[in-house]
Amino acid sequence: MRKVVYLLVKLALLFGLVLVLFSYAMFQGGFVSWFLFYTSLPFLIYYLFFIFYPIRDWHVKRVVATSPIQAGQSIQVRIELTRHLPFPVSYLIIEDFLPESACSYFTTDRWGEMLEKGNILQREASVKQMLYPLFRRKLEYSYDLNHLPRGKHAFEQLSLTMTDIFGFITKSIVLPTPSTFRVTPANLDLYIRWNDQENRFGEGLTTTLQTDRSNYITGARPYISGDRLSAIHWKATARTATLMTKEFEQEYSRDGTIMLLGMKGGVAYEWHLSLCQTILKASNRKNRKVDFLHIGHGRPLILTNKKQAELMDPFIAFKPGADEQKMDSAFTHYQQSVDKGDFLILFTDQLTSRLVEQVVGLSNQVNRISLYITKRQADQIKQDEVLETKLKKHRIQVYLLTEFDLKKRRVVVNI
Repeated sequence: MRKVVYLLVKLALLFGLVLVLFSYAMFQGGFVSWFLFYTSLPFLIYYLFFIFYPIRDWHVKRVVATSPIQAGQSIQVRIELTRHLPFPVSYLIIEDFLPESACSYFTTDRWGEMLEKGNILQREASVKQMLYPLFRRKLEYSYDLNHLPRGKHAFEQLSLTMTDIFGFITKSIVLPTPSTFRVTPANLDLYIRWNDQENRFGEGLTTTLQTDRSNYITGARPYISGDRLSAIHWKATARTATLMTKEFEQEYSRDGTIMLLGMKGGVAYEWHLSLCQTILKASNRKNRKVDFLHIGHGRPLILTNKKQAELMDPFIAFKPGADEQKMDSAFTHYQQSVDKGDFLILFTDQLTSRLVEQVVGLSNQVNRISLYITKRQADQIKQDEVLETKLKKHRIQVYLLTEFDLKKRRVVVNI
């Protein structure tokens, strides 16, 4: 309604100006007065057409990359504008409203600095650009969004503002332009120090965890690179003319579990997500059977051993927000599992008495338990030292990571 009233007022002013100039020429007479009237007439006619020119004649399309990128990287956003009527427009202002989830700068090459500051820098909530269409029917504008945070980011709308050269008439419209793009956690330069004995066969990797599980043969399956030579099923190989491997009863048991407890959002949580995803990818490449348990927003989620591509979607959508109730539920489920594997690696950004009780309760059920706590040095309190001492008394390895550890180029994780 305001827009209609605005245009009616401008239209009235325009007709008023025409009447004033025409009246001046009629009563004054002479060359000067009529010259002024006829000189102003083209501009007045242009403004008359400008008032009735529909801004909805512009059609907008936003183009973004569909393939996922990593956190901290950049993406190019291209906006394509087309119209049917080549009406001369002096200025066209595009304002693209960014997704709220993408309004933070995430510089993955400066993990330590981000953790030390305790917050993440914010960018402007929109991107503006002025174009000069004149008679053109097609326009294109592109800009880069750099240092993007992890998550699924959804554009919803943008606005167009059209004005004449003198700014006498201004029209604007907000157009829905839904489009999404995904950002996965950043890959880290990670060195994993496996504590179990490793034996290499060809390009594969076999561990004592997989070797000593069971001697009870339940069948045969095709040979996979990395299988033990002693496990080759010669009778099945001769019968099928294909190299076959013995299938044991517990062959698909897991080697261990990685658990992420996300209580608070921020740099520490994003760091842990990147760590966990990098570890799982490395485990898959080495044929390790490692499960992942996430405790955060929503119900605890367990990811069994999967391929690298299948790890993307859950890690993009993960959010913090764990509480004691969710933590107790996740630990209860883990305690009830028949095969807990040989190790448990737990990442958290907050050490609580309840968490320590849960971990200590597992000390007699799992061979190796490691707890990684990421907090900036200024946030360390006396209670943390007391809880860490209690954990170490039960043979639980505790690693405290601060901003100084995150500044190192390579991270070392003991499993």
